[in-house]
Amino acid sequence: HISFASKLGMGSIAGGIGSFVGTPSEIALVRMSADSKLPPAERRNYTSVFNCLSRISQEEGVTMMWRGAAPTVVRATLLSSCQMGVTSQAKDYFSDSGWFGPKGQWMGGLPMMFCATLVSSFFANIVANPFDVVKSRMQNMPITADGTLLYSSMGDCFLKSV
Repeated sequence: HISFASKLGMGSIAGGIGSFVGTPSEIALVRMSADSKLPPAERRNYTSVFNCLSRISQEEGVTMMWRGAAPTVVRATLLSSCQMGVTSQAKDYFSDSGWFGPKGQWMGGLPMMFCATLVSSFFANIVANPFDVVKSRMQNMPITADGTLLYSSMGDCFLKSV
């Protein structure tokens, strides 16, 4: 058996790498979603994901496509860790318990898998939700005319938001 800590670690690494690579698309999603809620004079009027990413790169700099990457990576690390690690651990537990037949294979293992993913989703959402709020706020924060930001760091945003 693989230890629970190793399962959590593998989930963390996979989630962290995937989220860092995917941060620009996450930025586009957040920006495009928030754009319609702005007053007409403040809207960016993005026409597509590619238009959004291109304009961010040109108008704000390429590095701004990774604005909010830290909370995005932390959130995904925690979420993936819980989803992968807890699902695997719960499957091992349920399989050994006999509640779902020999080796958890009652009805092809579907009830056991459902229960294992239910448990992991519960924990993943509890752990990741505060970071989801921070991630979205940092990705969507405007730069003022004088160049200052609403939040100075992930910690500052967390303290002001949660």
